[in-house]
Amino acid sequence: PPPPSPPPAPPPSPPPSPTPPPPSPPPPPSPPPPNSPPLVYTHDMDFDSRTTTSTALFNECWSHDPSSDFKWTSNTGSTRSQNTGPANAHSSDTYYYTEATSPRTKGDTAILTMECNVDTSSSPNPRLQFYYHMYGANMGSLSVDVYTSSTGAWQRDKWKIAGNQHDSSSSTWSLATVPLPQDIGVMLRFRGVIGSDYQSDMAIDSVNIIGVFLSQPPPSPSPPSPPEFSKDVRTLEKKQHQPGRQLLGNFHDKLNAIKKRR
Repeated sequence: PPPPSPPPAPPPSPPPSPTPPPPSPPPPPSPPPPNSPPLVYTHDMDFDSRTTTSTALFNECWSHDPSSDFKWTSNTGSTRSQNTGPANAHSSDTYYYTEATSPRTKGDTAILTMECNVDTSSSPNPRLQFYYHMYGANMGSLSVDVYTSSTGAWQRDKWKIAGNQHDSSSSTWSLATVPLPQDIGVMLRFRGVIGSDYQSDMAIDSVNIIGVFLSQPPPSPSPPSPPEFSKDVRTLEKKQHQPGRQLLGNFHDKLNAIKKRR
């Protein structure tokens, strides 16, 4: 007989499972967000009596220096004197000017001073911009002085111009740009000096301080006070209790009358 068949070969072993890759390292933490840039706004004052914001800003931040010989005058339209001053404001309707007629004399000075400190330290290009009008044969000089808290002193004549600068009252207003120092506390003042005679009505308008850092947010409005009972309410409550008191009094009167009869 034929020899027995050899046993079947065992099936091949499955290939070993591949080794799983090592876990990926966690992503690096995101870098912190950059600091927010400082909030910069514009100190904008146009002397416009119709602009509530501008009027409030003037009342809060600007005043007439008590050392002045006279005050800057708010005006609309032309000034009182002929052949001097502007015909109209640069802004909507109101500007400030130096009235040079008698009793003013040569050299008299009007000073308009800013009393609010503004922070220009974070601005790359802080500057003052304003419009001026200087028409008149006897025109004096207009200066801008700058105060810095770091020095504690005023720098006189940071900007200055003198003499007649315009051809007529209806001439276009001129723009002045004055670079400002970077400082945590800056203030300004305008000095107008009267010339040799009455034709020296100089004017300013549309004052802007550009690049001012708002160091803290404006204060939140305080919550309203709880309502109080008014005198009228208390009087009404008193009147509402009077009928009951009157009824009780009538009862006692009747009871006393019965006792007397007995």
